[in-house]
Amino acid sequence: MGSKENTALKNQLDSLISGKTKEINTCNAIKDRLNIERGNLENYKRKWILQYKKHCASQIASEVVIKNVFEGEIADKLQKTYGDQVDNMQESKEKMDILCGKLDSQIQKLDSHILKLQGEISSAKTKINLMD
Repeated sequence: MGSKENTALKNQLDSLISGKTKEINTCNAIKDRLNIERGNLENYKRKWILQYKKHCASQIASEVVIKNVFEGEIADKLQKTYGDQVDNMQESKEKMDILCGKLDSQIQKLDSHILKLQGEISSAKTKINLMD
């Protein structure tokens, strides 16, 4: 191969390496943001679990009918409202778990893509080294 062709090919490979490196940096930045959001969700979930455990341990939470405080129709209304809120809390936690799983999946896909890009960079560098 002539010197001009080698130079042109090296420039092409250098450009490919530069582009792939930029793409890796972008993927890492996105991954960092996803990890931060995942951490925020995990913190929120821990707080939620603590509050839910406190709630479940409360004697009043388990007995809506309390003599001389909540009886009859009022107790029934409170029990329904309270039950609906507990259901909403459980549903929210389940949605949070699903979202955490989706974030994990996206992070894994980014990791796989980064490995692919690193392989392409390594291949390009090997070609350049063989030209010298």
